Amino acid sequence: MIKLIASDLDDTLLNNDYKISERDRETIKKLKGKGIYFTIATGRVTYSVRKFAQELGVEVPYISFNGAKITDPKNDNMVFSRELEKHRIKNILEYAEDRGIHCNVYSDEKIFIKNNTKWSEYYNTFSQHQNVEEVGSLIEFEFKETPKILLLDEHEVLKNALDEIKDFVDKDINIYFSKPNFLEFTHKQASKGDALKHIAELLGIKRNEVAAIGDSFNDESMIKYAGLSAVVGNGRDELKKIADFVSATNDESGFSDFVESKILK
Repeated sequence: MIKLIASDLDDTLLNNDYKISERDRETIKKLKGKGIYFTIATGRVTYSVRKFAQELGVEVPYISFNGAKITDPKNDNMVFSRELEKHRIKNILEYAEDRGIHCNVYSDEKIFIKNNTKWSEYYNTFSQHQNVEEVGSLIEFEFKETPKILLLDEHEVLKNALDEIKDFVDKDINIYFSKPNFLEFTHKQASKGDALKHIAELLGIKRNEVAAIGDSFNDESMIKYAGLSAVVGNGRDELKKIADFVSATNDESGFSDFVESKILK
């Protein structure tokens, strides 16, 4: 029996208008009525996730920054944190700056960028006006650590960047595409799968009692960890091959399709 389900936000629980459908809201209420915990697992900053957690009445810790942070919604306390020290990612920042690739550096509340570009405007279309600050060179910008950094550019540019960065990046850093135009870097011990495992253990829930749904490569670790997993219809084909269930798309309440078909029926 499933006792905990985690859902990604963008392109999974959120539809193409970045909203949660009424059907999905009702499904989350039904889960609560059955005593099944619901939580969020996303790459978004903690500040952004907090709003959705409050809106949906999430009662157990939720995941931000693709697993680099776990927050308790009852008191906003950080349950888990794994960050990248600046000295470990300085070479990535230098690479991006030398090639004119847009880069985001994060804190729990803010996104720091060198300057506004078409990519920062693109990011803002779905990030719902998160707090962005222009700071000039990110190499010179003073910060000690960050939950993640994100490179934004055309997919082919980022594919080439990935091949080149792999040759010099710290081997304890995760690298993956969360979207075709998003190349992300997090601590090796920061993944949605590890974070979901941490939450399950806090709640005394076994792996085979955990479900997860997502759409892209940053969801792969939790899809593999969960005892029952799903990928929305609009998700990556590579993930569909390893998931237990392929649901409807995010615009067709794919979350509810999964829960109604495999958990609540």
